[in-house]
Amino acid sequence: MKQALHIFRKDVRHLTPELAMYCGLLVAFAVVTPLRWPGASGSEMLQMFATLVTFLLPIAWLVLITRTVHEESLVGDHQFWVTRPYRWSSLLGAKMLFLAVCILAPFAVVQAYLVLRAGLELGAALESVFLNLLFFVGIVLLPFTLLAAVTASISRTVLALTVLALSWAGVLALLDNLTIPRVMPPFVFQACSLLVAGSLVGTLIYQYATRRTERTWTMLLTTGVFYFGLYFGCSATNLGGLSSVLIRQHYPLAKSGTVSLSFTPSASGPAARVRPSITDTQGMEPVELPLAYRDADPAARVQDASVSFTIDGPGFHYVSPWRSLAMESEDLILLVPSSIFWSVQGTSVRMHVSVAAERLLPGQPETVKVSDRFRVPDGGVCVLLRRNISGNNLSCWYSGHGPSPTRVTGPVSGESCGGTTHAAVSVIHSLGGGIRVDPVAQSLVPLGGAVCPGAVLTFIPYRSAGNFRLEMDLPPLLLSQYKPHWLRME
Repeated sequence: MKQALHIFRKDVRHLTPELAMYCGLLVAFAVVTPLRWPGASGSEMLQMFATLVTFLLPIAWLVLITRTVHEESLVGDHQFWVTRPYRWSSLLGAKMLFLAVCILAPFAVVQAYLVLRAGLELGAALESVFLNLLFFVGIVLLPFTLLAAVTASISRTVLALTVLALSWAGVLALLDNLTIPRVMPPFVFQACSLLVAGSLVGTLIYQYATRRTERTWTMLLTTGVFYFGLYFGCSATNLGGLSSVLIRQHYPLAKSGTVSLSFTPSASGPAARVRPSITDTQGMEPVELPLAYRDADPAARVQDASVSFTIDGPGFHYVSPWRSLAMESEDLILLVPSSIFWSVQGTSVRMHVSVAAERLLPGQPETVKVSDRFRVPDGGVCVLLRRNISGNNLSCWYSGHGPSPTRVTGPVSGESCGGTTHAAVSVIHSLGGGIRVDPVAQSLVPLGGAVCPGAVLTFIPYRSAGNFRLEMDLPPLLLSQYKPHWLRME
């Protein structure tokens, strides 16, 4: 422990200029970031400066991490530290202490400051801030440290990072182009993340313990291949049925009388309607089945819905993977491989449909009187802005990735405040995952008009009522009859 502290103090002395610049950059980030929030009065130049500071932060992390690792290089013939009574474990511990105290801790302080600066409750935001810092460690600190440990200079670190980032983006783009996205089985992403993080930690320990850089590179590339193999497996195969097994375990059969599916065929097939937004189907044919979802509670909602189905026809049995499903319409659109669709044209087939989703029920409504800035459920804050093009002026801010789905109702004005108002409804959704350099997530609430001070809004947060799965056998049908009208005319 004494040796690790000695190395840590030495690193702080040697890197004092870099640390001073990093702390200055964090202070600038904390000062100018609020200028990017909706309703800020900062000039255009200040807005541009805030964007520049946000762009410079990852560069500062890379430079600082690389410099501290290269203080005792693990690559090349300049490893002077091996001639001293340094233990590799003490050296690695000193570097981890430096990253925690000098990089992670200041960033955490800035995150907490921005949460308070936005008027959010820090206690309610602690979980989201912690998760954000966890993402920061896994996505930034650990990979940057590992790349610095297997390169001899900062220029080579930057080059290696650039090549790996471009390769990563290229492979992901290729896989997305070759496959139709499928639902990731429950717990697979978490398990994959833990395995990849564990592999990276093990690789870093191995490099410090042995300094066999070529083998370390092999381990690093093997981890990347493992990740992409798992990603491709979840996107292009059924994982040997693992996906269905996990989904069926995670989504139990729905209790009778709560939710259900109903099949109401018509002689003319699906009704003509506006063409929905569907991405490239890549050799798949959309089939619009008149399957309607019903819930015993009309106020209930669903999220994260997915569907799988089987088709049985003369001489074949097809099992689809689980794919995302939109359940807002009366009909469900399924994707059937073109080879199967055209081979059974004119032939009746049997289908079995499985739908899995999370059921949400409305919580206790909360009424809030509107002012220029006011608190809302789930630890959020809403502010009134100048109207945008659509006339909306309500922006709600939350820490992290936003609240659970929240229904907002209240009067809005189409013109000036004090005039005629009408009732409006909107929903605030979660604002996405991943690392957020700015911990404050903003969401414009599209109520279709302006909210005026003094108005009363009702916020209804939806809470999870558990996962469920529905199974249904369909009567014999002709797939071609249910090809959507907007495709028949093309």
